[in-house]
Amino acid sequence: MPGDFELPKKREAEAWSPVEDKLLAAARSYVDGKASPAKPDLQPLAAADMLAVVLQAQTLVNYRRGHFDAVLTLAKAQLAHGPANAGLARQLWMLHDAARRLADKETELDLTSKLLESRDLPKALRRDVLHYNCAARIDHAPDVAARELSAGLDFLVESADFCREIPDKAAECWYRAGEIAAAAKDKERAKMAFGNILRDFKGSRFEKSAQKAMLKLK
Repeated sequence: MPGDFELPKKREAEAWSPVEDKLLAAARSYVDGKASPAKPDLQPLAAADMLAVVLQAQTLVNYRRGHFDAVLTLAKAQLAHGPANAGLARQLWMLHDAARRLADKETELDLTSKLLESRDLPKALRRDVLHYNCAARIDHAPDVAARELSAGLDFLVESADFCREIPDKAAECWYRAGEIAAAAKDKERAKMAFGNILRDFKGSRFEKSAQKAMLKLK
C-alpha cells in the first residue's frame, strides 16, 4: 500500500561503550550546570550554542543504542531550548523514527505543531518541520477515526489542506481518508477522497491506487 513501510524490528536497548558512558556523563554534567569553565584553548567555542550541541550528542548516542524513550525526552528538551540550530533536521528524523518505533503517535505531532507555531523557527526549516508534522497527522488519524469515524475523516480532510505545501503528504491524507471511509462502507466520502487525488494529484504515487479503489466502489 502506498506510503506504508515496515520499520526494522525493534532494537533492544544496548549497553554503552566505555567512551559513550563517559560522554553521556559529561553531557549530563554540562546540562545540569556543573560543568567547569572553558579552558583558554576552548574559548572559540564560547560563541557556539553548546547546550544545543550537547543535547544533539546525547540524542545521537541514545538513538544509536536503541534507547528510544530517552530520544523522545531529549528531543523535547532540544526543541524547548530552541529550534534555530543547524542540527534540527537530524533531531527531527530521530524524533520521527523513535516515535514510530514506540508507537507514540502524539508526541511527534505535539512537538512539531508547537514548532510550527514558534516565532523562533527559521523559515528555511519550516518545510522540514511541516513534512514531519504531516507524517505525524497521518499516523495519528486512524486512532482518531477508531474513537469516532467522522472525526477521523474530518481530521484527515483538514490535514490535507494543512499539508498542501507538501503535495505527497496532502495526497496521502486524502488516500487514507478514502481507505477509512471505504472500510466503514461510507461510499460517498470514499469517492470524494479518492476523486480529489485523481483530480488534484495526477502523477502522484497514490493515483493508480486511487483509481483501483474507485473501481471497487462502483
